Amino acid sequence: MALVLGIDCSTLWTCVGCVQGGSLLGEINVNLGRKEASSLPLLVQNLLRSVDKGFLDIDLISVTTGPGYFTGLRVGVSYACALAEGLGVSVVSVSSLEAIAFDLLEEGALVVPVIWARGKYAYAAAYTMKEGEVEAVISPVSLLFDTLEKSVKNVDRSKRIAWVGDDLARFPAPAVGERLLNRHGCRGSSVALIGERRRDLALSPDAVRILYLREPQIGPTKE
Repeated sequence: MALVLGIDCSTLWTCVGCVQGGSLLGEINVNLGRKEASSLPLLVQNLLRSVDKGFLDIDLISVTTGPGYFTGLRVGVSYACALAEGLGVSVVSVSSLEAIAFDLLEEGALVVPVIWARGKYAYAAAYTMKEGEVEAVISPVSLLFDTLEKSVKNVDRSKRIAWVGDDLARFPAPAVGERLLNRHGCRGSSVALIGERRRDLALSPDAVRILYLREPQIGPTKE
């Protein structure tokens, strides 16, 4: 059975996980802040060692490619693709927003993952589970939070709505009755599991591209 390594650096949290045959072998989710570049290789090495595996056991790499924090995405994607190139394996590109929502999805629920995108803007999407498959009701976008709220309200109101993210306190509280799940981004295991499910969509390392949605913020900001 193929061993899949999942990597996410789209927020201040760095999340890595590995799965095999649909089963979780191990994961590490830790807030590294801006130290991702120097710490990610060691984090992956520690994960593999903890499950008694080595780099040569990796058959496929899954990595979140955005949207999210500019520097983190570059670090995660660059490392994943360089490692894949060295091992001669392919890479599955995963939406960071879908990875955040993945382990919360269930029939009859609408999960809205949110990543702060400066000021009153958010990177967001809306997902539901339909016949066991993930369905994007709202594809990943960058927009004002108020506009996002209106878009979510236009979706089938029979569904239970859950907002999830690490930065929800930056925005006005959604409607009464809607769940608010304040937690860090995704789980490393979610990235790996999505990659395993979609290995037929794997790319060569040099074909992987980052989905930024907004221009990178350069220099100091008052937001």
